[in-house]
Amino acid sequence: MTVAVQAKHKGGKPSQFTRRKVEGLSTKVERLQWRRNKVLELSSQGRSQPEIATILQVGLGTVSRDIQYLREQARKNLISKLYDWS
Repeated sequence: MTVAVQAKHKGGKPSQFTRRKVEGLSTKVERLQWRRNKVLELSSQGRSQPEIATILQVGLGTVSRDIQYLREQARKNLISKLYDWS
């Protein structure tokens, strides 16, 4: 069974997130990376964490942890670049 949720992007066309698409990814790592990419995408569009959780059909805690992880990765990348420049 496919459960589709449409998210209207600000100024854009709707996207579909389907359970079949996610389950089609072969590994847990791929599913995790897919979800984190979607969290980043939706967050960058100004979506709130509760909205992202609803769109992706995951818990609010999951979205919060993904955003925390993404921020930490960005911080590490920034520090790495700063050391490269010095």
